Amino acid sequence: VSKYLLVGSSLMISLSKDHGKTLCESLFEIFQKHGAWQEDLVNIDLYGEEGALRITRMMQKMRSAPIMNCGELHVTSILDYTDKHVQEQYHIPHSNVLQFILDDGSKISMRPSGTEPKLKFYISVCTKKPNVFDSYKESLEKIALLRKEILHFVDKVK
Repeated sequence: VSKYLLVGSSLMISLSKDHGKTLCESLFEIFQKHGAWQEDLVNIDLYGEEGALRITRMMQKMRSAPIMNCGELHVTSILDYTDKHVQEQYHIPHSNVLQFILDDGSKISMRPSGTEPKLKFYISVCTKKPNVFDSYKESLEKIALLRKEILHFVDKVK
Protein backbone atom coordinates (compact mmCIF):
# COMPACT_ATOMS: atom_id res chain seq x y z
CA VAL A 1 0.00 0.00 0.00
CA SER A 2 2.73 2.50 0.93
CA LYS A 3 4.32 2.04 -2.52
CA TYR A 4 1.04 3.17 -4.14
CA LEU A 5 0.71 6.13 -1.78
CA LEU A 6 4.22 7.22 -2.66
CA VAL A 7 3.53 6.95 -6.40
CA GLY A 8 0.18 8.75 -6.02
CA SER A 9 1.73 11.50 -3.90
CA SER A 10 4.57 11.96 -6.36
CA LEU A 11 2.10 12.15 -9.23
CA MET A 12 -0.05 14.76 -7.43
CA ILE A 13 3.03 16.86 -6.61
CA SER A 14 4.21 16.65 -10.21
CA LEU A 15 0.79 17.54 -11.66
CA SER A 16 0.41 20.45 -9.26
CA LYS A 17 3.86 21.73 -10.14
CA ASP A 18 3.09 21.43 -13.88
CA HIS A 19 0.07 23.71 -13.30
CA GLY A 20 2.14 26.22 -11.29
CA LYS A 21 0.45 25.32 -7.99
CA THR A 22 1.47 23.91 -4.66
CA LEU A 23 0.01 20.63 -3.48
CA CYS A 24 -2.05 22.56 -0.89
CA GLU A 25 -3.47 24.83 -3.58
CA SER A 26 -4.51 21.76 -5.58
CA LEU A 27 -6.04 20.18 -2.48
CA PHE A 28 -8.08 23.30 -1.78
CA GLU A 29 -9.31 23.31 -5.40
CA ILE A 30 -10.59 19.77 -4.80
CA PHE A 31 -12.19 20.97 -1.54
CA GLN A 32 -13.84 23.84 -3.46
CA LYS A 33 -15.34 21.44 -5.97
CA HIS A 34 -16.22 18.46 -3.75
CA GLY A 35 -16.22 19.81 -0.19
CA ALA A 36 -13.57 19.76 2.52
CA TRP A 37 -13.29 16.11 3.49
CA GLN A 38 -11.50 15.19 6.71
CA GLU A 39 -10.95 11.83 8.35
CA ASP A 40 -9.92 10.82 11.85
CA LEU A 41 -9.38 7.62 13.79
CA VAL A 42 -10.00 7.24 17.51
CA ASN A 43 -8.34 4.15 19.02
CA ILE A 44 -9.45 3.08 22.48
CA ASP A 45 -6.94 0.63 23.97
CA LEU A 46 -8.62 -1.85 26.32
CA TYR A 47 -6.34 -4.57 27.61
CA GLY A 48 -6.97 -7.94 29.16
CA GLU A 49 -10.15 -9.84 29.84
CA GLU A 50 -11.86 -6.78 31.35
CA GLY A 51 -10.93 -4.75 28.26
CA ALA A 52 -12.48 -7.36 25.98
CA LEU A 53 -15.65 -7.37 28.10
CA ARG A 54 -15.79 -3.58 28.00
CA ILE A 55 -15.51 -3.57 24.20
CA THR A 56 -18.41 -6.03 24.07
CA ARG A 57 -20.46 -3.84 26.44
CA MET A 58 -19.83 -0.73 24.34
CA MET A 59 -20.89 -2.46 21.13
CA GLN A 60 -24.02 -3.81 22.88
CA LYS A 61 -24.80 -0.38 24.35
CA MET A 62 -24.59 1.27 20.94
CA ARG A 63 -26.85 -1.38 19.46
CA SER A 64 -29.46 -1.21 22.22
CA ALA A 65 -29.43 2.54 22.98
CA PRO A 66 -27.41 4.33 20.29
CA ILE A 67 -26.32 7.92 20.58
CA MET A 68 -28.65 9.92 18.33
CA ASN A 69 -27.09 13.38 18.71
CA CYS A 70 -23.52 14.59 18.52
CA GLY A 71 -23.66 18.23 19.46
CA GLU A 72 -25.75 19.90 16.76
CA LEU A 73 -25.43 16.91 14.44
CA HIS A 74 -28.12 14.23 14.48
CA VAL A 75 -27.91 10.55 13.55
CA THR A 76 -30.29 9.88 10.67
CA SER A 77 -29.52 6.20 10.17
CA ILE A 78 -27.51 3.37 11.67
CA LEU A 79 -26.08 0.51 9.64
CA ASP A 80 -25.41 -2.62 11.67
CA TYR A 81 -23.19 -4.90 9.61
CA THR A 82 -24.41 -7.92 11.61
CA ASP A 83 -27.94 -7.35 10.21
CA LYS A 84 -28.63 -9.64 7.26
CA HIS A 85 -30.83 -7.01 5.55
CA VAL A 86 -28.03 -4.42 5.74
CA GLN A 87 -25.56 -6.97 4.36
CA GLU A 88 -27.84 -7.72 1.41
CA GLN A 89 -28.78 -4.10 0.73
CA TYR A 90 -25.19 -2.80 0.74
CA HIS A 91 -23.47 -5.99 -0.47
CA ILE A 92 -21.22 -6.17 2.59
CA PRO A 93 -20.04 -9.17 4.59
CA HIS A 94 -21.15 -9.91 8.14
CA SER A 95 -18.95 -7.92 10.49
CA ASN A 96 -19.10 -6.49 14.00
CA VAL A 97 -19.39 -2.90 12.72
CA LEU A 98 -21.84 -0.11 13.41
CA GLN A 99 -21.95 2.89 11.10
CA PHE A 100 -23.77 6.08 12.03
CA ILE A 101 -24.85 8.44 9.26
CA LEU A 102 -25.35 12.02 10.43
CA ASP A 103 -27.71 14.59 8.98
CA ASP A 104 -24.89 16.50 7.29
CA GLY A 105 -23.54 13.35 5.59
CA SER A 106 -20.77 12.74 8.15
CA LYS A 107 -20.15 9.15 9.22
CA ILE A 108 -18.84 7.44 12.30
CA SER A 109 -17.95 3.76 12.06
CA MET A 110 -17.32 1.74 15.20
CA ARG A 111 -15.70 -1.69 15.41
CA PRO A 112 -13.48 -3.79 17.62
CA SER A 113 -10.02 -4.39 16.20
CA GLY A 114 -9.52 -7.89 14.88
CA THR A 115 -5.88 -8.07 15.93
CA GLU A 116 -5.41 -5.72 18.89
CA PRO A 117 -7.23 -5.04 22.17
CA LYS A 118 -8.84 -1.88 20.78
CA LEU A 119 -12.16 -0.37 19.92
CA LYS A 120 -11.85 1.79 16.81
CA PHE A 121 -13.96 4.72 15.70
CA TYR A 122 -13.51 6.04 12.17
CA ILE A 123 -14.78 9.57 11.58
CA SER A 124 -15.46 10.98 8.12
CA VAL A 125 -16.83 14.49 7.60
CA CYS A 126 -17.35 16.85 4.69
CA THR A 127 -18.30 20.51 4.64
CA LYS A 128 -19.07 22.45 1.47
CA LYS A 129 -19.40 26.22 1.65
CA PRO A 130 -18.70 28.99 -0.84
CA ASN A 131 -15.50 29.86 1.04
CA VAL A 132 -13.22 26.82 0.95
CA PHE A 133 -11.28 27.99 4.00
CA ASP A 134 -14.52 28.15 6.01
CA SER A 135 -15.33 24.63 4.80
CA TYR A 136 -11.95 23.33 5.89
CA LYS A 137 -12.19 25.01 9.29
CA GLU A 138 -15.72 23.67 9.87
CA SER A 139 -14.66 20.15 8.90
CA LEU A 140 -11.86 20.28 11.47
CA GLU A 141 -14.33 21.58 14.08
CA LYS A 142 -16.73 18.70 13.29
CA ILE A 143 -13.91 16.21 13.74
CA ALA A 144 -13.09 17.72 17.14
CA LEU A 145 -16.77 17.66 18.19
CA LEU A 146 -17.29 14.04 17.12
CA ARG A 147 -14.05 12.97 18.78
CA LYS A 148 -15.21 14.62 22.02
CA GLU A 149 -18.61 12.85 21.84
CA ILE A 150 -16.93 9.49 21.24
CA LEU A 151 -14.60 9.91 24.21
CA HIS A 152 -17.56 10.96 26.38
CA PHE A 153 -19.43 7.77 25.38
CA VAL A 154 -16.37 5.62 26.11
CA ASP A 155 -15.97 7.19 29.56
CA LYS A 156 -19.62 6.49 30.40
CA VAL A 157 -19.61 2.78 29.53
CA LYS A 158 -17.55 0.89 32.10
